[in-house]
Amino acid sequence: MSGEGGNEKRGLGESCYKGSIAAIWPVRLPTVMCLAVPLRTKLVALEQAAKAAEVLEADAFALLARKAEAMPKEVAGFDTTWFKGVSYEVDGRGRSGLLEDLRYYSFSRNGSHILEAYRQISGNFLGPLTVAEGRNAFHVRTLFHCWEQITAAEAARGQRYKYWIFARLDWLWLALPPALSTFQRADPAAVWIPDGQDWDGINDRFAVVPRRYAKPYFGRWPWLVNGSLLPMMLRAATRSRSEVSPDLYRGPEWSLLAALHWYRLPVRRFGSTGAVLCLGGRRAKYGRCTRRKRPSDLSYKYSGEVSESSANVLLLRDGWTWRFLASPRLEPPCFDKDGEEKWCCSTQHGVAGHCQPSLFRHSLAQPC
Repeated sequence: MSGEGGNEKRGLGESCYKGSIAAIWPVRLPTVMCLAVPLRTKLVALEQAAKAAEVLEADAFALLARKAEAMPKEVAGFDTTWFKGVSYEVDGRGRSGLLEDLRYYSFSRNGSHILEAYRQISGNFLGPLTVAEGRNAFHVRTLFHCWEQITAAEAARGQRYKYWIFARLDWLWLALPPALSTFQRADPAAVWIPDGQDWDGINDRFAVVPRRYAKPYFGRWPWLVNGSLLPMMLRAATRSRSEVSPDLYRGPEWSLLAALHWYRLPVRRFGSTGAVLCLGGRRAKYGRCTRRKRPSDLSYKYSGEVSESSANVLLLRDGWTWRFLASPRLEPPCFDKDGEEKWCCSTQHGVAGHCQPSLFRHSLAQPC
């Protein structure tokens, strides 16, 4: 695999997170799920995550962020009994922790030449490492910590998982996702990602990833900070010109799509039935939290996301079931002329050369 230039001899677990892995494996499930930050979430989200792990036949591991070495108060009421293992990622160093990884993996005292190269690409896909707004670099690093956690679990049980799953702990399943068997019948070799919230890339909240593609999805962090994936990012940037797309901001979704294209991972989509919760605090500023009608109501980070998912949930409640279908032809069509579709979906004009309407997707179909 190209780009495997990172020094992976040091386990990040030695300095960045501490955790434990269950030593007893009474049932060997085919799938593993890493549920990651933030630590402060709603009980209902945890309960739904446990049910989702069950339908996906997954051993669940948690990677929780905390500000300091001392155990935060929130952990006291956190039920971890259904997890195979729990690790705590110390996130209090902020950008300095990211810079430490940069220096280590780039074999350089400061890695300034790599940072300068990334700064030439507009966007916040590596903020705050590149002194850009956002926490997107932390997300990519968290995926790598999931990689370390799961590979250690595979070594402990003496067998690889068939699928790896990533999910956010602040993601609430309004209705459970399709069962693992449904994904396998539809396309067992594809990476399954929810529809919607692609922004200028592809949804990064949740994914079912075949084991053979786990490293490109979960393990990009060392390759990014040592510069091995700089050609990938430069190629993606030339394929998504900001002057064509004024709203292009090149965030984590863009970075993920660039990697999926670079490694030629097959991607399928399914109708989303979940949404990110709004938990307040400084990080909530990156979304527009929905208003609560009652104090007991939940607030969601993006109104569009919860609206789309709620529509799918209502269909499921009305008796619709999951079926694999090609994208339907729309009448009237999205484009008046064939030339307009070719222009929109070309590598010069489409977002990262990505024509979303052409993808097959896992859609809802009502039984007769």
